[in-house]
Amino acid sequence: MKKLFSIFFLSQIVVHSFLAFDVNAQQVDIAPPKPSSKNKFTVNVIAQYQHTSGGDYKIPAPPFSYSPSPVSMKKNTTVHYQFGGTFGYIINKNFEISLGITHSTEGQDYKDYSGTEQDSGTSNTAVLFSYSKRITLSYLNLPLQLHYHTSESKVLSFTCYIGIYYSRLLKYTDAYSIKGSNSYGAISQSDTASGNTFHDIYSVSFPWSTGNRDTKYTFSSKPFKPYDVGEVIGVGLQKKISEDGFLFLMLNYQSGFVDIKNTDSQLSYNNVSYKYYNFFGSLDPNQFIAFKNSLIGISVGLKIII
Repeated sequence: MKKLFSIFFLSQIVVHSFLAFDVNAQQVDIAPPKPSSKNKFTVNVIAQYQHTSGGDYKIPAPPFSYSPSPVSMKKNTTVHYQFGGTFGYIINKNFEISLGITHSTEGQDYKDYSGTEQDSGTSNTAVLFSYSKRITLSYLNLPLQLHYHTSESKVLSFTCYIGIYYSRLLKYTDAYSIKGSNSYGAISQSDTASGNTFHDIYSVSFPWSTGNRDTKYTFSSKPFKPYDVGEVIGVGLQKKISEDGFLFLMLNYQSGFVDIKNTDSQLSYNNVSYKYYNFFGSLDPNQFIAFKNSLIGISVGLKIII
């Protein structure tokens, strides 16, 4: 709710600034595009600021005990960007259909989780621990959209669209870390999955245990599916700046239909295979939690009728 409110508040500021550009815009008419064969297509260039969201993530807490319980990490506001363009066909004076190609970064940041645990190995001294988690996904999106416009002969007009998209995953990063310390020593683990590699770095320096580990595993199947499919919706305003040119401002929503988590993901080291989503054991709750992409954003762009 806080995210939606902040997006709405920001959109109101931008819309009012947009309207202020010409206080009499709605009363001024500019000659509509000439009805010739050349005025059947449009080209759009788009840049978007977006808040993205993904699935939940659970951690074992307290982490160093023999029987930790799953605890959900809270989600952070996650900001990413999207840019690209579309090519459209004008059906009539109110409707247009377009096919686009955009680059979009998505994913989810999680708030750090902190706590304490009693360590019987160091005279039952409290160990302060903290978790961090971040998932970043980079996509090439192909949206197919049906647009509706009110009169484009006016300086200012309403516009909206609805459609679907297909995305290909270009790259990803799934980063996780845990740190713990007290007056006797420290323990840390950092795991990063990216491309075909899972990098595990571990270090412990307590009186009852010391050692370091730096291991790279190889994925035989990656932790995220290579595609996503979903719906797109947008509403906004467009301002006529020439006979064939418009500036537009849109509030957009995108929601994925696909659980992009590949729960069958496998990685190997020294010819031994492991299941990626069994990181906390066979009952790891994260293997049963869906991860679907969604975003809400504000985009600005330029449309030219050709």
